[in-house]
Amino acid sequence: AAKYYDKLIEVNNTSLKTNGFRQNAKDEILRYLEICEKEQVKIICNSDAHFAYDVGNFINCEAVLEAAGFPEHLVINHSSEEYLARVTS
Repeated sequence: AAKYYDKLIEVNNTSLKTNGFRQNAKDEILRYLEICEKEQVKIICNSDAHFAYDVGNFINCEAVLEAAGFPEHLVINHSSEEYLARVTS
C-alpha cells in the first residue's frame, strides 16, 4: 500500500532505544526495512523527541539502517534537498 499510494514508512529513533518500551523494535524495523528495500519504498527517520535534547537525534535510526545495509537513496531525509522536494510537492 505504501508504494502504491507513494507513502513513506517511518523509522522512529525513540522506539529503537535500548531501554525503550517497544519490545523487539529493532527486529521489527529490520524486517520492514528489508521489505522497503525490495519494493523500493522510501522511508523517513524521525527523532520522535520527547525532550528538547533529543530533537534531531537519529543515532538509533542510523545504527539500524547501517545494520540493514539500507540504501541511502531510499531515505528521504538523508539530505535537506530531497526532504524539501518531497514535502513541498
